[in-house]
Amino acid sequence: MTAPKRLVSLDALRGLAALAVVAFHYSFRIREMYPVALPAPVSFPYGHYGVHLFFLISGFVILMSLERRHAKGFPRARFFRLYPVFWASLLLTTIVISFAPPVQPISVLQFLGNITMAADYVRIENIDGVYWSLAYELGFYAFMYAVYRLGQQRWVPLLPAFWIAGAAAFQGLAPYIPAPLHYLLMIHNYAHLFACGLVFYFIWRDGMRWRYGALLAAGLAVQALIFGFEGAAALAISMGLFALALRPEAARLPGLALLTWFGAISYALYLTHQEIGYRLILALQAIGAGWFISVAAAFAVMIGVAAALTYGVEKPAQRRFAKARQKQEIDKAN
Repeated sequence: MTAPKRLVSLDALRGLAALAVVAFHYSFRIREMYPVALPAPVSFPYGHYGVHLFFLISGFVILMSLERRHAKGFPRARFFRLYPVFWASLLLTTIVISFAPPVQPISVLQFLGNITMAADYVRIENIDGVYWSLAYELGFYAFMYAVYRLGQQRWVPLLPAFWIAGAAAFQGLAPYIPAPLHYLLMIHNYAHLFACGLVFYFIWRDGMRWRYGALLAAGLAVQALIFGFEGAAALAISMGLFALALRPEAARLPGLALLTWFGAISYALYLTHQEIGYRLILALQAIGAGWFISVAAAFAVMIGVAAALTYGVEKPAQRRFAKARQKQEIDKAN
């Protein structure tokens, strides 16, 4: 199996996860936040589990990145991957929700806190609700970087077991862990998902082992403990999709190219679709558009916005970083 095929299939999973989250927000969550919105003919209340799939993918991809390059350049690579498009998305969302009804006033402190991508760490309200997951991602990145930066890679095979146990015990431990340490210590309700992502990387690298199967089963059990049968079923489906994505024949699945493209714009789509999309839907419905027309139009606009941010901000920032890293390596070689 080659890495490129694997990455293509993981991009497709990102696209699927992003579409699930969008479907959840536009068909279900919007009515909880804004009751004036038209009810959806068919709602998709399970789409928020797409974020769980994102966490699985992060566990896999970040470990793969660190194993290839160790800690060298990791913070800068993550910065250029995440922050430029996040800042552009944050600015756009702030402008839209500050002027388009329902208007949401944004203070300078709130905006500055959100710029860090770690507003939850200092208990500042997120400007867009979807930012909540970024706090968990940052904690995971910091933990993994510290492990590799300190040369403690020998502990990596043990991390999934600790994180799964930490997720299971979090409700009891939470009162004794000052916020935001639970993010950084990887003791929280989503730690087992990153753990399962690590386990899938071990399987991809080493082949299936009984201990890997046992860890995935434990992750499923903890998912059921925290999120109930529905959450366990969603994770089981995500695990099945993940296992399929790691197979060589996944590159030949129909529809993969379209999902891969959605995967390419998934980060920008995730960051921008909720609050801006809600206002587009509500505005169209206020002038008489039905549910399908308003949602389809908002979805089309947000795809365009996400594509513009991806290819106008995210990709150029990554290319600049790659060129700077290449130049640095050439300079060192000379």
